[in-house]
Amino acid sequence: MPAQVIDGNAISGKMIEDLTAECAVLAKDGKQPHLVAVQCGDPPASRTYVNSQIKQCEAVGLKYTLDQLAEDASEGIITEKIQELNNDPGVHSIILQMPLPPGVDAKPIQAAIAPHKDPEGMNPVNFGGLIYGKTMPGPCTAVSAVELLKSTGVKIEGVPTVVIGHSEIVGKPVVNILLGMNASVTCCHIFTDPAYLKARVKEADILFIATGKRQYGWSQHAKAYKAWYADPDNNPKPDMAKLHEDMSPLVTADMIKPGAAVIDIATNRIPKSFGDDDRAEPNKKGNVKIVTRGDADYKACSEVAGYITPVPGGVGPMTTAILLRNCVELAKASF
Repeated sequence: MPAQVIDGNAISGKMIEDLTAECAVLAKDGKQPHLVAVQCGDPPASRTYVNSQIKQCEAVGLKYTLDQLAEDASEGIITEKIQELNNDPGVHSIILQMPLPPGVDAKPIQAAIAPHKDPEGMNPVNFGGLIYGKTMPGPCTAVSAVELLKSTGVKIEGVPTVVIGHSEIVGKPVVNILLGMNASVTCCHIFTDPAYLKARVKEADILFIATGKRQYGWSQHAKAYKAWYADPDNNPKPDMAKLHEDMSPLVTADMIKPGAAVIDIATNRIPKSFGDDDRAEPNKKGNVKIVTRGDADYKACSEVAGYITPVPGGVGPMTTAILLRNCVELAKASF
């Protein structure tokens, strides 16, 4: 029997509806949550993301302000701006937009955001709160992934659970959140022996995957492949066997325990498909067509798992909803 799809769009949509209603009630009392995004310059990479944030905040009823600094702002200048916003009672949430200027380390700046104004849960104080079961505000993607699992109603307490990935913003927080729910958690990662990984995954009733393995694989070959794709007469053909191996799903159907809940958190932007001539399917402009895929072989795994998140349409939209929820909750705590 095919897995039940955990629809992140539907679940987050209901959360957005509730937040919109909550903001409408606050507005009647003259109160409005205020989110400020600090950005250096106007990098094209973040422009679409910022525009999306503005629309989402306005739709819910949050005030959104983009505070733009010079594109070459130093760590000191950015931190000074963060401190200014920390001291502004009219600001309830602060986020730091990426990318930052070359040479600027995001970690100390994110640590400078006051814990009670940190909707992304990136301040070390909020990270530490996870140890004590405090997930608001917690790292949005990690919290979103666990919320999607909870939506299925599957038993979590005492259940064999595997988290693949140990990043600071996803893997480690997911592990700590699950431990707080008394799950029996094993964390695997890039340094885990492949045979050990497969054995642990096969035992897991709950599986979280968050490595970005396929994205990394494509990044190792993208420059050479695109050069050959654009001009095969003057550029050497990449090692296609190696390219396909590096871009292959990390988790395949044969690895999964039948009936397991699979939460695929990864967002890999990779070529959609390749023809018999090894040329990738083109987009409308004639370039390599890029699509979003997870770390799991979704189609095949869906035939074995009990529940599974799609990519896209799973953790992604839920992460946005959790960020907005955090903004509203932080604002309410300050009113």
